[in-house]
Amino acid sequence: MSHLVHAIGAVLESIGSMPAADDGGAPIFSDPPASAPPELNRLGGRVFGFMKVVGGIVGVIMFGFASIKVMMGKSQRQHMAAEGMHNAVYVIGGMGGLLMAIPIVAFFADL
Repeated sequence: MSHLVHAIGAVLESIGSMPAADDGGAPIFSDPPASAPPELNRLGGRVFGFMKVVGGIVGVIMFGFASIKVMMGKSQRQHMAAEGMHNAVYVIGGMGGLLMAIPIVAFFADL
């Protein structure tokens, strides 16, 4: 218990020795902004750009598969046409999620 009391006393002494604000308020703490190294910022931009390109290519391919299912379903295979339309909805949702997530993450990462 005495170690805890000594530790608290040391913290209070260090706070008391810090410079106070001009108005006599709380002590001033330096709070430098967080920033990533420039190399990491460039790498993040490249990764997000790569994700956009690959996501777009995969989306176009998946739309192609969905449209082929719809075309094949025209001739007496209604379940295949319905499955193709069902897949198209998931492709739109996936691409929308990808294209919305990248700018949001880039905004918070300051890229």
